[in-house]
Amino acid sequence: MPDQRLFEAVNAGELRTADGIERVARRMLDQPQARQAVDEFFAEWLRFDRVLGAVQDRRRYPEFTPELAAMMVQETRMLLDDLVWNDRNFMDAFTAGYSFLNSELATLYGVPAPAGEFERVTFPADAHRSGLLGQASFLASNAGPVETSPTARGIFIREQLLVPARAESAARREHADSGAGSRSSARTPAAHAGARRESDVRELSPADGSDRLRPRELRCVGPLARQRS
Repeated sequence: MPDQRLFEAVNAGELRTADGIERVARRMLDQPQARQAVDEFFAEWLRFDRVLGAVQDRRRYPEFTPELAAMMVQETRMLLDDLVWNDRNFMDAFTAGYSFLNSELATLYGVPAPAGEFERVTFPADAHRSGLLGQASFLASNAGPVETSPTARGIFIREQLLVPARAESAARREHADSGAGSRSSARTPAAHAGARRESDVRELSPADGSDRLRPRELRCVGPLARQRS
């Protein structure tokens, strides 16, 4: 339920400008319950329940335990908390060459262990770990008990990170179908499916032919994703 100060801000027209919205949002983030709300948002968005409930073949991955899974989640939480509560660039969630590790996670990643618990550790240049998609929480929760699953990881990225592109693609398809009239209705189901697959591929492929994630496609993280100069 909005508090009285928020109602007063609305009545005063403070939310009609970007500066007013930011001022009110920052006041709300200063409240104690904000941290819990943000943490719950991240847990739902990144499906921490999948990490904590992941099952791995003990013969192939003997180091994987429920305790290690909880540490993986804590690593992700600490990276995101650092970005949000220290007012950093949230795009670092996808590009950060560092993370917050303890000795068990450092051993898993093959990097020197920090002196304390969950301290910031910079990865070597050849570690190939950048942001959330290089963290064990993402990798373990989108894999099978024995083998990795590029398909599952791709689906997660498509559904959790590229939602705007998906929505825009669906809107264009709907517009095209409605404009085609009877010609659209004459299409076979196979033709419809083929056209949609082609549209999805175009959405996932940047104009320059690279495989980089475009900032436009990362806007799904909402107001927390505002990039700062």
